[in-house]
Amino acid sequence: MSEISEFLKNQTIFITGVTGFLGKVMLWKALKEAGDGVKVYAMVRPSKDASPQKRLEELYSAPIFDELLASKPQLKERVIAIPGDITKDCFDISVENQQILENEVTVIIHSAATTKFTEKLKLAVEMNTLAVSRMLSIAKRCKKIGFSGSNIHVLCCG
Repeated sequence: MSEISEFLKNQTIFITGVTGFLGKVMLWKALKEAGDGVKVYAMVRPSKDASPQKRLEELYSAPIFDELLASKPQLKERVIAIPGDITKDCFDISVENQQILENEVTVIIHSAATTKFTEKLKLAVEMNTLAVSRMLSIAKRCKKIGFSGSNIHVLCCG
């Protein structure tokens, strides 16, 4: 078993930016490496056309998931969509979902960001700078992460 598999085994992961390139790869890696031994809360921004759950289902049609989900379709049950928006305080996550994250999450992968070079400066700062600060505020409330030296499992990839 690889070091990544060992690390992810039995973890509860909170991933932002899951519909973007990096987030999609991180979700695939978590499901591939830890499989049934992982639980993922995937923050997905609602759109006017689709709920977070529908957007997550659409994500599974990406070619990266073809082989994995063909052999283990039950892995989709390990992923729970959490509505949120990185430009809002507490990512605009409901109080109920915040409590779930605070009580269950052991690893955070923050990969939400804008990569548009033509993005308005205010929005780019919100998404790429202030969102990291917001994520750290959430992480500090997660009881199973702990902020004692090398025990910090927060990965910011945005």
